Amino acid sequence: MDPQDDPEARIRDLERPLADRAQTSELGTQPYPYPPQSYPAAPQPPSKGPSQAGVIVLVSVVLLLLLFGAGVAIYFAKLAPDDGVTAGRPTIAGGGGALDPTEEPPIAILPGGDDGAVEQAPPGGQLSVSGVEGDKRVVCDDSAISVSGVSNTVTITGHCVSVTVSGVSNEVVVENADRISASGFENRVTFRSGDPQIDNFGDNVVERG
Repeated sequence: MDPQDDPEARIRDLERPLADRAQTSELGTQPYPYPPQSYPAAPQPPSKGPSQAGVIVLVSVVLLLLLFGAGVAIYFAKLAPDDGVTAGRPTIAGGGGALDPTEEPPIAILPGGDDGAVEQAPPGGQLSVSGVEGDKRVVCDDSAISVSGVSNTVTITGHCVSVTVSGVSNEVVVENADRISASGFENRVTFRSGDPQIDNFGDNVVERG
């Protein structure tokens, strides 16, 4: 008998796909009838480390402070008067031997009753002149002369290795010098001859006269 003519066989063939679909649904292989819900991701904790921009700003501030400190140091170093022909305290040869750089130069004070007095500078040595409103004459013999104080009048004759003037409102006349340095305020230095090297720091006048 042909299975196609058997009604029961045809019914079993029709029911088999329905049974297979039911079994597949029970095993959970079919897609869930409701779409799954998506949940937002948990927030990440903020980073506690320093940001790149913060590090750049900090480095820039440190560099600016270092440059400012270096500029201030250079500025004040230039304002300091130079008391020798070269940097430092050189040994100056003259007379019977070399001047010991560890020795303090002699100092000539300008008291009120000593106006017009003449001071002989050590040959090849150093002499410092200071005081207030004094009048002093110095004979220079290849010496290094330093003038300071307030409102002094100093006349220097002879040849000087260097003349350094500081203080306030001092009037200094130099016959001849290799180098003239002026610092302080309202000092006036006049040189008679020669072509000295001039270092002028502050509100001062250094001129030929």
